[in-house]
Amino acid sequence: MKITWLGFMLLLMPYQAWSTSEHPSLSHSIVGQQLVMHGQIEVALPEEVRQAIEHEIPIRFKTHIQLNQRNQFLFFRTRSQVLDITYSTELSYSHFYKRYTLHNLRNQNRLHFLSLEDALHTLGRFEDFSLVDVNHLHAGLHYTLQVKIDLDWLKLPAPLISHALFNQSWFYSTGWLEQKILFGTGR
Repeated sequence: MKITWLGFMLLLMPYQAWSTSEHPSLSHSIVGQQLVMHGQIEVALPEEVRQAIEHEIPIRFKTHIQLNQRNQFLFFRTRSQVLDITYSTELSYSHFYKRYTLHNLRNQNRLHFLSLEDALHTLGRFEDFSLVDVNHLHAGLHYTLQVKIDLDWLKLPAPLISHALFNQSWFYSTGWLEQKILFGTGR
């Protein structure tokens, strides 16, 4: 069986079958002089990934947060990126301690959980997440806040990487959750 270059690239693209939650939520507020994000994304991992975690294989996730300014002139739409935050979180399990651990590699915080579901719920939760100083935003302009969580399959242990290349379960992504913001108009 011959795999073409396009076919190989399509194979490597993140699979969206396990997409965003049935009830995702994303909101924002202004606290002091900061634009702050609140939200919940359901992280519904495929069974194969869940089993790997249960077998004490640490799994890394990348969280992507973007704030884009949207402009339109006649029929032309443009976007300029105001903010781009990407950070990694490792999820692991210990049979000895009978607990799951989320290790945020950005701020080195560790949280422990008795169930995988609680750990995944916390992985997808954003409370009072400070984004940008409001002085960097312009009143009356349109912005789009986007958030997604991807499984970072390139950070898997070496023996699993070759397996992950040919198994869509390891290309898990929540897909982008978006909220449109019209800054300075009370919306």
